[in-house]
Amino acid sequence: MNSTESSPLLDGIIEHANEQAKKLMETCQDQIARLNSDYEQKAEAIRQAERRLLDQQLKDIQKREEAQLRNLQRKKALWQSDRIKIDTLAMVAKKMSAMVGTPEYDEVLVGWIAETVVGLNRGKAVVSSSFKEHITETMLEKAIALVEKTIGKRIELTVSPEPISSQGVVVSSIDGKVVYDNRVVTRIERYKRDLNDVVEGDACKIG
Repeated sequence: MNSTESSPLLDGIIEHANEQAKKLMETCQDQIARLNSDYEQKAEAIRQAERRLLDQQLKDIQKREEAQLRNLQRKKALWQSDRIKIDTLAMVAKKMSAMVGTPEYDEVLVGWIAETVVGLNRGKAVVSSSFKEHITETMLEKAIALVEKTIGKRIELTVSPEPISSQGVVVSSIDGKVVYDNRVVTRIERYKRDLNDVVEGDACKIG
């Protein structure tokens, strides 16, 4: 047989081999395409997951910053309310101190004495005031008349020779066992709760 002549058998084998190689190449290309597609899908899923994680982290950071801001605002408001309360009470004390010796202040003392006598609920009582104040007999008579008008009983009042430590009045029973404190500092303490409700109520609205 001439080696240069075609052999149907050899040609068939070569053609079959070529077809198999072509199919294998197509299969490989399909697998590569699928792998590329899977890779892109997985890569996109990872990117989306990372974006979601980043978005959540940013939201968490924003929430923490907002909470810190509200906390700072609340602290500032509370500090301001404390400052307002201190200034207000100091202003009241200063105003009351400046009124000592005036007719208006004497009338205030008359009212305080009558109030303490009613609270004390005794037929006789002793009135004490600070060294800056002077309780006169006229003031005592006015207080007695005010008490009688209020509770329908006439009581006896005397002035203690011993001054109290701060501005205002203190009324005690004759034996000293029952005492009603109506000093300026005590009255301010009584008003603190109302002042707290007003000032702190506004502070708590923040946030």
